[in-house]
Amino acid sequence: MTGATAIDAFLETWQFVRGTMTREFVEAVPDEHWQCAPYPGAQPLHKQFRHVIWCSGVYNEAFEKRNADWTRKQTHYAGGLEREALVAAFREKDEQLLGALEALRRVDLADWRVDFMGNSMSFDRYAHVLIEHESVHHGMWSIYARLAGFETPLSWKLNWAL
Repeated sequence: MTGATAIDAFLETWQFVRGTMTREFVEAVPDEHWQCAPYPGAQPLHKQFRHVIWCSGVYNEAFEKRNADWTRKQTHYAGGLEREALVAAFREKDEQLLGALEALRRVDLADWRVDFMGNSMSFDRYAHVLIEHESVHHGMWSIYARLAGFETPLSWKLNWAL
């Protein structure tokens, strides 16, 4: 698979995972459940969203620097926890990702590697990390919704029966 083909294949999946599944869930959470948590001491839902945004910043930066620097995770978003601010931050991180991937289209991905927590990863493996991380959170959020008693978006029901 050529570099451009690998990037396009990742983007097709990412646009579904982030662009459909994540975005629709964030927009569908009822206001009264925005700060819900499945049990006392668990991270509230709105802080889960911020966490995913922070991680997106690390992931995006690593495409350029070839190293995922988790010590800087919280520097990638300093905004509020309100829905509008978080939705805007998701959009911003997606635009940053598109820019990073556009730069990679000019690179030979056969030799491209990123250091991810001490593991040297190819583009394909690293791209899967982004998808896997987001998907793990989808599973968590479906439990939040079930325990709080609110409906997941239609896309979640149609794609995963969640």
